[in-house]
Amino acid sequence: MVIRVLIVAHQRLIRQSLGLMLKQEPDIRVVGEAADGHEAFTLTLEKKPHILLMEADLPKLNAINTTRMILGCNPETRVLILSDEAASAHVSLALEAGAIGTVLTDVDHHELIRIIRHYAREKTPLASPFLTAHPVSEPEAPAVDWSVLTRRESEIVDLLARGLGSREIALTLSISAETVKVHIQHIYRKMGVKNRVEMLLSLQSRTVQ
Repeated sequence: MVIRVLIVAHQRLIRQSLGLMLKQEPDIRVVGEAADGHEAFTLTLEKKPHILLMEADLPKLNAINTTRMILGCNPETRVLILSDEAASAHVSLALEAGAIGTVLTDVDHHELIRIIRHYAREKTPLASPFLTAHPVSEPEAPAVDWSVLTRRESEIVDLLARGLGSREIALTLSISAETVKVHIQHIYRKMGVKNRVEMLLSLQSRTVQ
């Protein structure tokens, strides 16, 4: 099994350093690098990584919301948060959001590889002094506020939340891609959002409420 890893870090040097280290391993393939949560979400839908290695402090869209969105659309991905603190609000919130664990940035690279290999293949917790972790649970898809949407719009929202693009939705529903795009614009207007990322965040916040 070749383990697909997506690296998410704000600083290019960190992304490149992690990438160079992981590329030395014959069973690991770095499928992409992202500088923020928006890029991480888009690349996850495209690349379907086994492991998402993501630093805790991200611009634009924080690691907690990024984790929720990604697992809502691609629950097979295992999210590992890189943090310089073992006990912090970031750690507990990341675990609550569905991250498989939070890895201390002081980790030795051999130990990091061991953690990545373990969680790419197993769901059980791993004992490590550098890891705060809990058992994997499969997150539910985001709940939809159906009251503001038509039946067709609700179907499209559900498919968008599962990561499908306009053409895939059109094929699934046996309608044209242009019709799908019109429906999506209506959905965004009704929900008061500008794009898919904001829509998913809105759905997540309504779920919490």
